[in-house]
Formats: sequence, C-alpha cells, structure tokens
Amino acid sequence: MQKIIMTIFLTSFVLFGCDNGDQRLGEREHLNNQLDPNSTQTVDPDFDKRIGFVNYKRNQIENESQRQMTVDRFALADMITRLLLQNKAFEEVATVVTGNEVLIAYEKHDDFDEKETIEYARKTAMSVMPRYFDIHVSDNPNLIDDLQSLHNSLTTDKNYQNVVDQIIHEMNQGE
Repeated sequence: MQKIIMTIFLTSFVLFGCDNGDQRLGEREHLNNQLDPNSTQTVDPDFDKRIGFVNYKRNQIENESQRQMTVDRFALADMITRLLLQNKAFEEVATVVTGNEVLIAYEKHDDFDEKETIEYARKTAMSVMPRYFDIHVSDNPNLIDDLQSLHNSLTTDKNYQNVVDQIIHEMNQGE
C-alpha cells in the first residue's frame, strides 16, 4: 500500500514539475515573440473589425473596487511603429510606451526632411495615445538599441526611470 502511495506521489510530483517547466517555456516564447514583427497578437480574425461596447449598472461593478485598469502598452507601441513604417520615409522604427511617455527612435531615408519626419512621427503617436502622454522622437538610429534594451523592463524596476530619463536626455540632444 505504501509503495502505491509513494508511486502516485512521485508520479504527481514529476507531472506537476514538468507542467511548471512548460509554463515557463511558454512565457519565454511569449517574450521572444514580442520582438517578432510577424507574430500575430490576436486570435479572433475579426477582432479589429468589432466595435467596443460595454453596458454596466452601478451595482454590477461596486464590488470590483480591487479591479485594476490596464493599458496594453505593447499593442500601442506596435500600432505606432507599424503606422510609421507605412510611410516610405521610415526605414526602421523602435517605439517604447511607458506609463506616461512614448519614446520613438527611427532610421529614415536620406531623401526625406529631418524636421518633417520628426513632426510626422510625433503626430502619429499623438493620434494613437491619450493626450497626457509626453512624446519624444529622435531620428538618431543609434537610439534604437537603447530603446530595445527596455523591452523586458517593468515600470516597477529600480533603475527603470533613470534609464528612461537618460534616453530622453539623449533624444533631446539632437533637437
């Protein structure tokens, strides 16, 4: 009887251990896919065609005081980058969306005016983001790697705001 219980325990331990590893592997693949511009983010093919509508009564949400409102910063950064790349002036674009800032660095074709491309990038971000976001744009392609270094950062990281402030300072040097 003890051997049977021990066998069941060991089998359960191995199965649950493997399941946790698969979950970590899935999370790692998800993080790697975030940088892949060809990855699809939605499952529903009509997702972008649907209208947004909700209807609640006060008593339905009164007990949800702990619910946090969130913004999909990745989706916003993805949208800004893809919109900019539809313009032939832009060769490569990196976009970071933080809690209250948008950072855009890009490489442009030499045939296009620097001030016009900066203004176009700024207005594109303004058309996507809520008004309270500060938008910083640079045509310095060297800053693309700096922005990419933030791709796995959390807004709660210790040194996060210092890095963002340093990048903004470098972006402003070019203006």
